[in-house]
This record gives sequence, C-alpha cells and structure tokens, in this order.
Amino acid sequence: MKILFVLLITLFSSFTYAYKINEVKVDVASKIENNISIELVFNKKYFLFEKEFKRVYLNSGLLSNSIQLEQTVNISSIDYNIHWSSTNNVDNLDQQSVKLSGKIKLDGKSSFEGSKIKNDRINFSINHKIKTNIKCDNIFNIFAPAKRQLTIDLSNFASMAQCHGEDLKHYTLEGVQKRDLESSSNFFSLNDDINLGKDFANKFNIENSHLLFPIDHPVTLYMQAQMEKIAAVSDMPFLKPKVRVINADVLNAFALPGGYVYIYRGLLEKSPSFDGVMGILGHEWAHVTARHGTRGQTRAIKTMTAAIAFAAIANIAAEIKYDSDEQLLKELVQFSANAIAIGGSQLYILNKGREQELEADRIGSQYAQLAGFNPTGIAQTFRLFKELSPSSNTSLERILSTHPHHDERIDKNLLQSALFYPIAQITNDEIFTKGQYLAFDDILRQLDQEYLPSKEESTIIASAFLQLVHEQNERKILDRIAPQLEKLRAPKNN
Repeated sequence: MKILFVLLITLFSSFTYAYKINEVKVDVASKIENNISIELVFNKKYFLFEKEFKRVYLNSGLLSNSIQLEQTVNISSIDYNIHWSSTNNVDNLDQQSVKLSGKIKLDGKSSFEGSKIKNDRINFSINHKIKTNIKCDNIFNIFAPAKRQLTIDLSNFASMAQCHGEDLKHYTLEGVQKRDLESSSNFFSLNDDINLGKDFANKFNIENSHLLFPIDHPVTLYMQAQMEKIAAVSDMPFLKPKVRVINADVLNAFALPGGYVYIYRGLLEKSPSFDGVMGILGHEWAHVTARHGTRGQTRAIKTMTAAIAFAAIANIAAEIKYDSDEQLLKELVQFSANAIAIGGSQLYILNKGREQELEADRIGSQYAQLAGFNPTGIAQTFRLFKELSPSSNTSLERILSTHPHHDERIDKNLLQSALFYPIAQITNDEIFTKGQYLAFDDILRQLDQEYLPSKEESTIIASAFLQLVHEQNERKILDRIAPQLEKLRAPKNN
C-alpha cells in the first residue's frame, strides 16, 4: 500500500510539475548581445520521462525576439547551452569563450519562485583549462509576465564574476584582500619575510651600489611610485615596497620576501608596453603577498629533513664526504637522489614552483587592473619572452622547468582578463615627481642618458644577483635543519 501511494504521488507530480507555455522571451544585456548565442531545448514530460519537444537556437540577431512554440505545451524543463565570447580587455584575435550548460526545472508556479537551475557545467574554450568550483545558476531571472508566457532574463549577466562558488574569489577582483593566500604551511612568519628581504637587500646594495640607480634618481622614484600603486590595492596594502633599479640589460624583475623589489633596466626599455611592465611588477608583488619565497624554503626544509632521516636510518653518513655544511647539504642531496630516487621529490618542488608562478600571474593581473593598468600586460610580456627565447616545447622540458610554458601563461592570463574582469579603466601613467610631471616616455629618455652595460656585463650582474639569492636561501635552510645535520655527523665523528 505504501509503495502504491508513493507511486501515485510520483505520477501526480509528473503531470503537475510543468508549466503551460506558448511563448518564450530571452532578454540579454545589450553590451554582450553581439557575443552570445543560446541553445534552448524545451522538454515535455510524459509520465516519469521527459522528451524533447522543441530545440531553438538564438544568436545576436534574434535574442530580443520572442520564441513561439506554435501551440500551448506543458513544459517541465529547459536545457540550455550558453556560448559567450568576450573581448573585454583583449582584441578580437584574443577573444575568449566559455560555454555554460545546465537545466532549468520549472515548478509550475506563476511566480517561478523555487525554479531550479542545476547540473551547471563550465567549459572554457581554450587549450589550457582552469579548474574551478564555480556555478553560474544565479545569472538567470525566470518569470512569467503574462499567462502562458515565459521570460528568461539574462540582462544582468556581463562576466563570470557574477557567478558564485568557492573558487570565484581567486579569479575575480572582488577576492583581493578577502582571501587567505597562504593555503600551505610556512615555517616562517611575515616578520621573518621582512628580515630575510632586508638582510639580502643590505648585502646586495652595499656590494653592488655601482650597479644600482640612486634612490633619488628619477627612474627609481618613478618606479617606486608605480609599485606603491600596486601595493596599495594588493592583499597586503600595509606593506610598502622598497624599489631599486639595476642598471643591466636584462628583461626581468625580482621581488624578495618582505617587499624588496629589484627591476632590471632592460624590463623598462624592452617591455612591449608600460602595461607589460606593470603586469610583471604585479606578478612580482604577488610573490610577496603570497609569501612564495619562504613557502618554497619550507617545502625544501621538509624535503631535506626527510632525506636526512633516510640517510640516518640507512646509516650512510659515513659515505658522504664534506668540508662544510654547504658541502654536506649538496652531497646529501646528490646521495639521496641516487640512493632513494629523491628525484621524485625534486620534481615535486619544481612543480610547486610552476604552481606559484601561475598563482603570481593570476594574482598579479588582478593587482595590475586594480591599480589602473591593463591586466593583459603579463600576456603581452610573455609573448615577447616567447619571441626572444623560443622553446621546442617538449613534455620533458615542461616537466623539468621551474616555470610554466609561455603559451600556458599567455592563455590563462587572457582567459582570466576577458571573462572574469570588467573592462579595464586605464589611468594616466603620469605622476608627480620632484616638482614636475613625468610620464613613462620621460623615464625612457632618462635611461637613454645613462651608461648601458654590455650584454656580457648584464649577464654577470644578473647571475651574481641570483647566486646571492641562492646562497641566502641555502643558508636559511641549513639553519633550520642544523639539528638534523648534527645527528647525521655523529657516525663520522665517532
């Protein structure tokens, strides 16, 4: 009896949960009308099953028209596929697309309160897809303004930022200053970051003062002011950047924990645009706010601690020859790689490095737009990198590289900028410096008057900078694992 009652209720609901429709109207915002197409599949319910009644395709020329169903029909649901192409912040050649798919369940109420949109699927039409926990079931407003008429209102939909979901805060501007960037453990505090950067800056600035433009030089003052724009809208607005410009023909910049930013002259002179410069600097500041430096050290410490534990258990310390802590660390890494295939751990570290680079691209583009620059500056600069250093792009190279491939970074930056951001409101890049207005072109003219080191000199300068960073990181790691190293020494000393 109970089963029969449930069956009768189910059958009854199959007839009642539908809505009589003979006309459907779709409203779309005029600013995206030319970039959107919609497929609607109207389903009619037959007892416990649904069957397609009518399929309609809408494009920009038909979106404001009503759809006549030819007869009044009990429609139980509508499947939809919305294909939206956006040129926000990009040109026509770089337009980005997304397809939103799902089902609108009609509940038979004239007000349509409680109508459900479920099974949403998001498919970004690019080679490098992004993983998101995002739903777009709130971009619709469904109502019945007249008897047997249904309106699907998409007029408020302008970007993916209007969807919802846990991951949305990572991809939209609204997430800045409202998220926890440091999702993984870190053995170091923010004060440690600041002291770490300060120690490096003091050492490097003293030893290489002849390579740095003075702090009161117009170029330094200008870039300091621009970096302050980035920092002010970042996830750490309380942290003031400390900028120095290195006189070297290198197309790069570097940020140290705690907000110490070094900009090579070559980035200013050879970047494809000023937006390109600021995109890279937004990327570098993201390394600071996400604390990638000390997070990377933390991963290295964990990996080396595991290697030392294995070495101690295997009683292999006597086979390692060393004259210093640094040499012991290097020998241990090499021995462990051969003995226990720690290559897997090394690839883990490199992969995390790539993840951090992509995270810095994503966050840095947000900082750039919020500061008044085009968020696609990162893509512009990486297109130049790709031209200057073409790669064979083999799978092995991509695995062993500490940085993502240029194409991946370009695609993801364009996708995020076009689909998740509003149209950038670019500000004037003039700032008040030393009693006069200076624009970026004036800064480039200032650089023209300065001595430019040769390519060879610039390479030596860049290598020395990176070597000092490497040595400092190595020292910090050694300090942290010193107790474990002492235990490893014991067999040799005995």
